[in-house]
This record gives sequence, C-alpha cells and structure tokens, in this order.
Amino acid sequence: MNSPQMDCVLMPTSAPVAATSIFQLCLGIIDRLHCVPDFDPYLEVAEKTLQKQEEETDSKGLSASITNFDPVSLVWAAFRQGYSLCALYNVLDPNNAIKLEPVVDRIEVNTAKKAIYHFLMACKDNLNYSTEELFAITDLFKDDTNSFVKVLKTADSLLDRIEEKGLLVEPKVPSVRLQMSNPSDNRAKVVMELLETERKYIADLETLQAYMQECSQRKVISPETIRYLFANLHSLVDFQRRFLIGLEANAILPPEDQRIGALFLSMEEGFACYEPFCANYNTASDIALRETPNLQALAHIVEPAYGLPSLLIKPIQRICKYPLLMKSLIQYTKEDEYPYYSELLDAMAAIERVAGKVNEIKRKEENLEVVKSFSKKTVNITDEIVDTWGELLQHDRFEVITKDQKPREMFVYLFKEVLVCSRDVSDKGKKRKDSTHGGKKIEETLEIRGQINMSSVMKVLEKTSDSGDLFIRLFWKEEEVQILIIKCRNEEQRSKWITNLQDIITEKKLLKQQSLKAEAEHLKSIAPLPAPPTSFNDDEVPHVRRSHGNYSHGLKNIDSPTPLSPQHLQFRNRSASSPNIHPVRTPNPTSSPLAQNSREFSNQLPVYSSRPSSNDNVLEQYHPELHRNGSSYNNGGDSGPQNGNLSHSNGHSNGSVKSSNRPQIKLKINYLDDVFVIMVPSDIQYPDLLVRVERKIRLCGGRRGQTYPTPDIEDGFRLRYKDEDDDPITINSQEDVHMAFESASQSQSGHPATNPSLQFPSVTLYVD
Repeated sequence: MNSPQMDCVLMPTSAPVAATSIFQLCLGIIDRLHCVPDFDPYLEVAEKTLQKQEEETDSKGLSASITNFDPVSLVWAAFRQGYSLCALYNVLDPNNAIKLEPVVDRIEVNTAKKAIYHFLMACKDNLNYSTEELFAITDLFKDDTNSFVKVLKTADSLLDRIEEKGLLVEPKVPSVRLQMSNPSDNRAKVVMELLETERKYIADLETLQAYMQECSQRKVISPETIRYLFANLHSLVDFQRRFLIGLEANAILPPEDQRIGALFLSMEEGFACYEPFCANYNTASDIALRETPNLQALAHIVEPAYGLPSLLIKPIQRICKYPLLMKSLIQYTKEDEYPYYSELLDAMAAIERVAGKVNEIKRKEENLEVVKSFSKKTVNITDEIVDTWGELLQHDRFEVITKDQKPREMFVYLFKEVLVCSRDVSDKGKKRKDSTHGGKKIEETLEIRGQINMSSVMKVLEKTSDSGDLFIRLFWKEEEVQILIIKCRNEEQRSKWITNLQDIITEKKLLKQQSLKAEAEHLKSIAPLPAPPTSFNDDEVPHVRRSHGNYSHGLKNIDSPTPLSPQHLQFRNRSASSPNIHPVRTPNPTSSPLAQNSREFSNQLPVYSSRPSSNDNVLEQYHPELHRNGSSYNNGGDSGPQNGNLSHSNGHSNGSVKSSNRPQIKLKINYLDDVFVIMVPSDIQYPDLLVRVERKIRLCGGRRGQTYPTPDIEDGFRLRYKDEDDDPITINSQEDVHMAFESASQSQSGHPATNPSLQFPSVTLYVD
C-alpha cells in the first residue's frame, strides 16, 4: 500500500471541516498507533492482508483507485487480529497485562475473537469502561461501518488515555497527517466542493441516525413508527461512508492520478440504497408531522417540526446534486491532459441512471398515493375497478376542449389500460362522507366524465396553434374515429404526456401483432389453406425500399409480380379489412360496471368526432348492407370468407378479395401538377392502395409531354392526406388509410338521392 505524497492534497488548511469523517479519524488513529511501543508489526501484517485482498478482487482495475491509500481498511484489518487490541491495553495497564501470542501473517478468526474477549473484559474490569463505551465482538467482524465506528470510538478513547500518561514514543515512520494546500484551478475547486459537501452530508446523516437511536432507546414512538419514519437509514449511512472513504482517498492524490469517475462506476449498484429511502420520503414527512407532539421530547437533538423534515430530505437533494458536480468536473478537466477522461463520461451516465431510477421509484410511490386519493374522492368508483386499469403513469389538471369548442377544466389520469377524465363536482353540492375521516366532508369530490380504453387509441399527435397554445390530439376508435383534445401548459408537460401515450400505443400494437400471429399459426395448424394460385394480376403487394434516408414504397417491376406464399395469404386473411373472420381475443381491462357502459362514457367524453355532426355514417347511407353484416364482406357473396378460408375466382388473386357488392371510394391523387382519379374499394388494404396509386401514375404518363414515372416515383413515394385542421398526415399503415377515409367523410354530408355528387365518397391524397 503506497503512502500519498505530502504536497498533492487539494483541501485547504484554512477551511474548517464540518465534522470529522471516518477517514480522518482513522488517519489520526494510525498516527498514534505508530507511536505505541511494539505496535508496528500489527500494522505491517494488516497492510500485507489488504494487498493480498486487492490482488484477488481487482478484476475490473478499479479497486486501486479506491484503496490506494485507505486508512479505514488498514485500521480495521489491524484490530481484527485481536492481539493488537491486547497490546494497546498492556501499554496502559502493564500490571494486569494480557498474554500475547507472536505476530503472524494470518490468525484464525476464533483465536482473534478469544483475544478480543479478553481485551473487552480487561477494559471493563480494570479500566472501568462501561458497556456503552465498549463494542461487541461481532461489531469488529461485521462488514458494516455503523458497527466499526463503535470500535474506533473505544480505540480512540484508549489512545487518549495512553497519550495522557505520556506513554507514546517517537514514531519510526513519517506521520500520515497531510498538510492541505489551496486549490490551484477550477477543477481543484470542484473536487474541494465535492469533498466538503460530502463530509457535511455524512455529518447530517449521522445526526439523523443518532436521533433515530434516541427515539428507539427512549421509546418516544413505537418501533413500527421508527421503521416507517427512518426506512433504511442504517444501510444508507454505511454506503455513504464507504463512498466518502473512496473520495478522500482520491482527493489526496495528484490531479492526474485521481480516478473519481472510477469511484462512481464501481459504486453504481450501491446507490440503489437511495431508492427505498427517497420513495419513503412523503410517508416519513407525514409521520413526522403526526408525531410532532411525541417527538418534542427530543427537540434538543432535532427540532421535529422543521429540523426533522429538513434532514429527511437531504438524501433526495444529494442524489440530485451529484450529476451537477460531475458535469462541472468534466467541464474543467482537459481531455488531452487527463488519462481517465473517459471514466468521467461513463460516471456521468452512471450517476444520471442512478438519479433516474430514484426519481422513477419516487414517482411510482407518489402515484400510488394519488390512486388511493382518487378512489376516495371519486363517486361511484371502487378500488376493485381502479385496480383493473393498471399502473398510473401520469396525472394532471388540463383544459379539455369539448364538442362545443368550449374548454373545460378536468383532471386527466393516464393509466396503463385506461385514460380517465373527471371533473370536480363539489361546487354542485355533491359531497360525500368518508368513514375513515370521522364523517368529515371531503372538500374535493370527483366525478368521471369519460374514459378511453388505451387499446382503442390509434395515434397521438401534437399541435401548436398560431397563438402559441400547445395541444395534444388523441385519436381513438370504438364505433367511429374520435379525437380528444387536451391543452397543455408548457412544452415539458406535453412532451412527457406524448412520450407516455406513444409508449402505450406502441406496446398495444405489438401485443396485437403477436396475437394475430399466434392466431394465424393456430389457424394454419387446424385449417390449411388451399394451394396458392399460379398467376396474379397487377395488384400484388409492393416491396419496401429506402429513399433519401426514409422508408418509402414502390414497385420494381409491376409486369413481373412475385407470387404470394400460403403464409402471406393467410395473413391477408387476418387483415383489418375483415375483422370478423377471426376476432382478436385481447383482455378487456375495463370489464367493470363502468366499462360495460362504454358507449355512454364515449358520449359523455368531450371529444371531436371525425364523423359529420349529424352522426350519420356516410358509408352506411350508401351501403347499409355493409353495416348490417358487421363486416367488409357481403355474407351472401362468393367473395366473402368461407369457413375461415378465402375463395379466389378463376384461380387468381389480386392481393385482396374482390366483390361486386363492395362499396367504392373515389380517390383524387395530386401528383406534381396533375390530379388523377381512381376508384378503389372502401376496404382496400394499405399495400394494395400503394400499388393502385403507382400504377395510375405510370399509366397516365405522356400527358403534356411529361414522362412518368419520375425519378421520385422510381425511388419510392409516400402518401399524405389532410385532416380536419388541414394538417398533412402521412399514410404509413392500414389504420392511417382508415383514418384518411373517415376524415374525408367529415366534409361531406347529405345523401346520394339528394346530392348526386355523393354517389361515391371522395378522398384527396397527395403523392410526394
């Protein structure tokens, strides 16, 4: 073990230390142990033991950065030899000396414990030490600094007595007490700030720990209350002491040898002890407030009303401070002059992960309390119903825009399975009593005004008005596509909600795809499809290729189609155009008395509908048999599904099932300066739509001297439509096709009998 250089410490001598750390305490003890007659051999054995342990455990190359000079481990290893403590006692009381064994490199644990027992009994019987002034044998052999601190206090007291009697001699080795120098640059100042604030932080934790022990000894509050009030404080203090030891061991090295980044990396997992303590903060604060009258008995240690909450929040403040300190350390470290610069960058990422985990755990605990409060404050709701909604992810108060364009303030709760909108109805006199509150009226009473099953959500978009208002637009579908519009206060709020909503939508789509795939495999095993046709027309499914860094769609050669495999046909059988062939079996998280009236909730929920305000279904007006059958196929036609299989006329397939009874949609395709018109089935599939659009552009070439396809089409293209706000929306999936058709119906009203232009609904698409 190498001793540090005397002139490379970054801490100034003039700066007062808030409290003596365990590192500094052990430095002082080592200084005095060198002055105890015949004690150096025990320190030499301890040093050899640590070097051997370091060689065995240094698999990551990080331990040297932490234990290069670790006085705590050195003193710990020296005292665990047992006879070393007996040697201290013999110096103070030679008349009742304890028999010593020769110093050896390795001593049996039981032999060491026997020697420690004789030491403790001698101190108690001959030196009049009380039980509180001594430690237990197990305290020395536990891997816990909380226990080892008791050993240090006893040893320090014993050395004080030896020094008072003038029994110390001149040391044979130089003192390890270091002269601190002032920081010379900004980086040194950051290291100094990190070290000083860490020492003060440990002192605050130890004050809180001593307060907890007094609460237990004097029984001012029950043991259960102590457990909920202080959580895992002991493990937190133990970890933080070890972190400070590593930090101080680095601070005494020259700047180019310091590996503070490696210290953070090696202890990243240990920071997990912050998670339960920080998550318990709200509970602890409530207990401290409730138990203030009882805790007044210990007000001379910590004032319960203000002092105790300020100590309980210290760990939360500290874990948030580490990323800022690490950022400053990186800022003032020159990459070309510091060999361990990459460790600082990795440490920055590590401590941000730690802070993120702590914040996430704390957020989940807070959300659990919010859910409990929501259940109590909401009328006609039970905990059993709320449990089916899954984990609460977000909640806030918003302005929700209703059908009449009037914004209304609502409480919006985003659960994993359901989004709930509720209003405060207490101003209407709808107050209820809660038996758990002694019959007192609850001021805030909520009433659910609507809920959306997240499995029915299609997409979420953000929109900013000309006046700068920030909105979230949530598209969802039950019987028709509807839009929920939420006004956000700021960009940060909108970003968090958009992220959570998109994560849920992505997860639901993935689960649906997995369900479809599993069901297709099941159908394949029980009802094999007929052999695929040997020829196709020009409506085959296009391939996908990349264009300008994005995925776009196009055909290499429409005259040489690739035959579809039976597996492909089977997945076509499960397309969105035939939802009733094999309905998807997905769990319904809202199978509750509330969810059974989902249509009623849909009517209550303030949304924009993409249907006309008359609520008439345009396609139903033209083709009522489509909705009577509940399918995109005519039950009586040959082209419909038969026993789970598709029928193909003339042994050919165009990639979709054709029927003369299928409703048609007029597409107006805007490409460059031209507008092309084609008729397509209302249930056309997304790949088929791409084929039809591209074929139309190719076949209509040569007009006005133009040559089609252009290079853009040859490289791929994308389709867009404009929604009710005239915003361009890219079509990337079957759901987008459906939404485009639904959106177009909003601007068309009437009936073909009175308005001939509505013989076929029209949709305007844009190709680029």
